[in-house]
Amino acid sequence: MLDVLHLVEQQGADVQIFRGAGVSGNPAWATWQKRRGVSMCYIICIGGGGGGGSGAVGAASNAAGGGGGGSGGQSTLMIPAYFLPDTLYVSVGRGGFGSAGVQSYVSTQPHTASTQNYVLFANGGSVGGNASGATAGTAGAGATASSISGCPLAGMGVYTFLAGQAGTAGGTTGAGTNLAYPTTGLVVTGGTGGGGLPAAGTQGNSGGAITSLKAPTFFVGAKGGSGGAANNSPGENGSNGISLLPKLLYGWGGTGGGSGGLGSTGSATASGGRGGDGGIGSGGGGGGGGFTGSQPAVGGKGGDGLVIIVSW
Repeated sequence: MLDVLHLVEQQGADVQIFRGAGVSGNPAWATWQKRRGVSMCYIICIGGGGGGGSGAVGAASNAAGGGGGGSGGQSTLMIPAYFLPDTLYVSVGRGGFGSAGVQSYVSTQPHTASTQNYVLFANGGSVGGNASGATAGTAGAGATASSISGCPLAGMGVYTFLAGQAGTAGGTTGAGTNLAYPTTGLVVTGGTGGGGLPAAGTQGNSGGAITSLKAPTFFVGAKGGSGGAANNSPGENGSNGISLLPKLLYGWGGTGGGSGGLGSTGSATASGGRGGDGGIGSGGGGGGGGFTGSQPAVGGKGGDGLVIIVSW
């Protein structure tokens, strides 16, 4: 008979998930406590996504779509628990709404006064450009990658620093630009641009889509908001991004809103659709273009960042 009663009981991993709480210039700090007896830690830190840009309002063929926001950056660290203090402080950056995303931090002190205290950080993505007349909103840039000079304590472990993914531009008189999933190891995406207002008597243009991968897969893609029918109908709102956590750590951005569709003379009822909100750390979608007299379609909110600390 095999006697296993003398064997040490195996402990499961301690997983602590921290979600967005801070604001730019005034981060809110949560605490992580090292569990007794752990020997290793793995940390993933994702910055907030940038918001999408607003669509323009104007005459036929002169109201472009807003740009999609860029995603936050992604930093990871595998480190012996021996090299970490018993308490770490975590600030998770908010996603932007008409603004850039906010940085996320893991630090030995609850402040950002000195990078010497940083164990890990990840930058926020840039906001998508607002459209102006027939000029489409530009794509929001992805967050710049962190560096070891910005979080020197990561040097005691094995680290990776990844830049965020840029969003896509809005359409001028056509659809917003589509976006493909990143292939760098990044688990968040940018947002897509809104559709531009067409010529009179024409169906509206759709917002950019996030293109799907072959089924079966988690990565089913997301369509942009459809353009309005050619009877002065409003464009549809873009799709909100999805966060697959906890089944799979992945999030994707909001898609662009569709532009209004125009009758022979156009009407204020041909408004643009709002951009979709981004999933975790992902960019918001851009707003679609609308006809004169309608309200500008705002871009979607960027997704809040995320920090996960796993110890065992």
